[in-house]
Amino acid sequence: SADTPSLEKKRKKKLTKSAAVENSTIYTNESGLKVIGYDKKNDYFFEFLMSFMNLDENDIYDGYNDFNPSLSNEKYYIQRNDVKNTPINGKELLLRPKTSIVGAGYSNNNNKYSQFVELQNEIPNIGKTKNNQNSMSQNIKKMEQDIYLMLQNSIKLAQEGDITEAISKSEETYRKNKQFNNYKEEFNKDEMINDDIGFMVELNRATLYARNNMHQKALNIYQSIIKMKNSKNTMRIGKIRMNMGNVYYKLGQYGKALKLYKMAMDQIPNGYVSIRMKILHNIGIVQVRLSNYTEASNTFENIMLEKPNFSDAANLIVCYSHLNKISNIQDTFRNMLNIDLEITESDFYRNLKEDPKKNVIYDAIKNDCLSVYERKIQAEAEKCIKFTIQLISSLIDPNSNKGYEWCIQQVKSSNYREMSTDLDIDKAINFLKVEEIDKAIDILKSFELEGDSKEEFPNAIKYANIALEHDKYNPYALVNKANTTFQNGNYEQAREMYQEAINNDSTCTEALFNCGEFNLYEHNCVNFSSFFKNFMMQERINSRMTVLWLHRKKMIMENFLPRRLPF
Repeated sequence: SADTPSLEKKRKKKLTKSAAVENSTIYTNESGLKVIGYDKKNDYFFEFLMSFMNLDENDIYDGYNDFNPSLSNEKYYIQRNDVKNTPINGKELLLRPKTSIVGAGYSNNNNKYSQFVELQNEIPNIGKTKNNQNSMSQNIKKMEQDIYLMLQNSIKLAQEGDITEAISKSEETYRKNKQFNNYKEEFNKDEMINDDIGFMVELNRATLYARNNMHQKALNIYQSIIKMKNSKNTMRIGKIRMNMGNVYYKLGQYGKALKLYKMAMDQIPNGYVSIRMKILHNIGIVQVRLSNYTEASNTFENIMLEKPNFSDAANLIVCYSHLNKISNIQDTFRNMLNIDLEITESDFYRNLKEDPKKNVIYDAIKNDCLSVYERKIQAEAEKCIKFTIQLISSLIDPNSNKGYEWCIQQVKSSNYREMSTDLDIDKAINFLKVEEIDKAIDILKSFELEGDSKEEFPNAIKYANIALEHDKYNPYALVNKANTTFQNGNYEQAREMYQEAINNDSTCTEALFNCGEFNLYEHNCVNFSSFFKNFMMQERINSRMTVLWLHRKKMIMENFLPRRLPF
């Protein structure tokens, strides 16, 4: 029943069909209260309570507890989901005609499933995008490796001395690197651009141009490197400015070179002592070129205090010689002789030298990179010492040899005492140049009999025969075989071997020397002069050998010396 609970308790009247109005049926109870309506057209029920209640006149309290449903705002609708609601009066409202608010044409934005369709289309592309990114990264890495290999080939060609081919390779590397950068910019991979590769490529080009005397191109590239994105790296910029200073130095523009060296010095941190000392060395050299000897001496003094070396010590002595500071020259020379080359021969190598059985191992390892480097710096040190002695010996005492004697005494009391013999030979040569033969002979007498004479003649004969079996036309093998023959007393056979060596190679100074020895002993001055002229014409002439030969000539002619083993 659709009646309210209070009405149902009081009356419990049955509903009866009251009327039919416009496809609707109204059901009421006996008191005339309209309760439920049914709309046939639209097929839905509605509750419509509207009437007055019929009160009992004898009950004065009758009706106080009743509730008038017309005062309620609640309306209950029983509605089917597929039926559109209509107003209560049964009339449809006239809606405003629809107008378009978007442009004409097809659009799928109105489709409520469109967002799911778009997501469904994007799901398969997620893996494809990831694969594309991986392949792009692999391509970038491969291109970087190719550029590195091309750069290494260019550097290797430059080390081998093929500058033209190295420049061509560097240009090819530059074009490859440019294509590489364009490829990354095309795919918005600017963050993956490696500035180090571009820096190395440009630096290699500029260095090769400078070595090939293409100075203007080198300067332009150096300037472009300074303007690169990584120009905030002061260490790199300092090195670039140092290279630019070197180019200007080659061009003879010492003022610009000095300016760039000082700028580089300001940009190199104090912790990089080695690089700062190299820049200071360049500054001192430029100051010497500009005849600023006082400033140059101050620069080289700073280097000697921080990191002493033979080259800068010699340059400092040159500056003092121009300033005529003799006491400073002597002090600097002593400091030069106190420089430690840090070359120590370990017990392992010393034992290899002393043990004849292991001497083969020493011969195999004595020409490795470290040994070559040690010999190089040792030769440079000896060169600087000899140059300094020749420079300052006349400044210390211009009228006598006291300056040279002082230098030799300083060398003998230092760690480079082994050089004293060579200095004595140089002194004897200087006496020969001024035709003071007696003084030269006095010097040479001190080491006439020096040398190792282990007298291992059986081994000498053995290896001389092996050398001749390998190459019987080799002049040096013939000389060695002739020496062993001479030692056994077969003088004429030795002379024939020396002559055969000269016939095979007319520039063999050893054979010429020994043939001259034969003629000296036999007082055959005509043949001796002929051999001596040929000997002096050779490019490989040894000044020490010449001095010894002249000394022996004088002594043999005076019958002071017996026949000895030839060279």
